Amino acid sequence: MAATEVLYEDYVDELKLDHDDVDSLLNKVKICSYLVCCGASVELESYPVHDRDFRTGNSGLQLSVGTPLLRALVPFFYMDEANPIKLRGDYATRQAVIEYAGKELFEVTIVPDMETGNENINLEFDTLIAAIPEEPYGMRSCCYHRAGNPCAFCILGTKNVRLGPEDLVEAYERISIERGEEPQVLLTGGTSSARDRGLSKYVPYVKELRSNFGDSRVAIEAAPPQDISCLDTLIDLGMDTFAANIEFFSTEARDSLLPGKSAIALDEYKDALAYCNNAGVRTFSAVITGPEDKAETLKAVEFLAGIGVPTNLLCLRPFHGAALQNHARVNPAWFLEVTNEAVRIMDRYGVLEDLSHTAGCGSCGACAMEMNLYRISRNAKSGDDYSLL
Repeated sequence: MAATEVLYEDYVDELKLDHDDVDSLLNKVKICSYLVCCGASVELESYPVHDRDFRTGNSGLQLSVGTPLLRALVPFFYMDEANPIKLRGDYATRQAVIEYAGKELFEVTIVPDMETGNENINLEFDTLIAAIPEEPYGMRSCCYHRAGNPCAFCILGTKNVRLGPEDLVEAYERISIERGEEPQVLLTGGTSSARDRGLSKYVPYVKELRSNFGDSRVAIEAAPPQDISCLDTLIDLGMDTFAANIEFFSTEARDSLLPGKSAIALDEYKDALAYCNNAGVRTFSAVITGPEDKAETLKAVEFLAGIGVPTNLLCLRPFHGAALQNHARVNPAWFLEVTNEAVRIMDRYGVLEDLSHTAGCGSCGACAMEMNLYRISRNAKSGDDYSLL
């Protein structure tokens, strides 16, 4: 089913919203799931034109949904006038409401954009995110794109990027002053065919940042190296978190959706993540829901939890221009159900708490749901009954 053929109203019906108590916490949780899976129709006065590098994470409109414990990001690409879930308000005042079928459900707070000073560095909630070039101020690419077998959801083609280590330091300092506290940092980029699979390109950025801000928390999101010792330099520099994303678990899904990257065996991920854990580096791994059935997705969560690694569970949101760009939006009720089961698995293995302490995307949760459920459950009052949590 193409994305344009999704019956959004059916998705809303499956969420079983409480229309008698529209301001309920469960309604807010369900709408968060809808926003990250399907987006919304956005009508905001004084909303600025967004000019971002869309490849650096899931860029979008950042919201606090009724409570600081609930975060949601409405992807820019999923702002659709035909969407029955509507966000109306004034960007300047940061106040807006969620509406459905002409009825206001509840208020949300807009998290305002902050200028980083570099168009290649985005700030999403607490985290500076950049997809860096192979060499400072050089080309950004990926060996799988160059070979014609990219991941089916990615558009990381060859592009000249004006970004170097000093730009990251400047952006970090600027945001620290503006926010009154230091942000986290997430660095990502394409994979290389070299033995380190591209890890060396992160070294000058981590080195420069840690030289200027000794307590900075930097997450690297990259493929596991062929030679595990290639992680040592980043570990020695103080890398806080290493995220090696398996994305899919079944052989069928990996071969069809990760035609190049599937050559990296799951055991290579296991070895690299365990190596980092043993060195005191936090870890997580992103798993994408949608193309695989629930059973395979949960096998991925259990595989990771079994080696002490938490999962950042994302819904499929392919970039425009990717092979999967017309894939149906992920059903938000199904996504919430899968996330609930994933949370229980991680909690059983004792890694859910670990995810909350990682740097980068893992602890944020605005593009996913597991950290929203974690924050709500950890702050629930005695006697609260939330059947989803």
